[in-house]
Amino acid sequence: MTFLGGALATLTALDLLQAGITVRLFTFGSPRVGNDQFVIYASEKIASRYRVTHNRDMVVHVPMHQRFTHLSGEYYQPTDAVNLETCTGYEDPKCSYQWHVTNVKDHLYYLGVVLGTDGCSAVL
Repeated sequence: MTFLGGALATLTALDLLQAGITVRLFTFGSPRVGNDQFVIYASEKIASRYRVTHNRDMVVHVPMHQRFTHLSGEYYQPTDAVNLETCTGYEDPKCSYQWHVTNVKDHLYYLGVVLGTDGCSAVL
């Protein structure tokens, strides 16, 4: 299991845009990718971006917010039900940013699809 897929997708999207290729970025459970200046730049450059987070997903809380920030464009899945809330800004306190206690289970289950296992047993 990798926790860097969303971060690598974000960096790759910027490379593709610089090469003149049109990009629509979708990430699920992405960690924070850069500092404030980076995410302002990336959020302006990647016009079509959708960062989906699920409830208490632990990966979206790393690295620490004191040095790193999320791109804007969060769509938050507050429960296991398949519904998304549109969030505002870079770290919306009504969305994933509200949680201080997190879990890996929510990183492995998005929009009704089991994306992996916890290493011992199937999730859900």
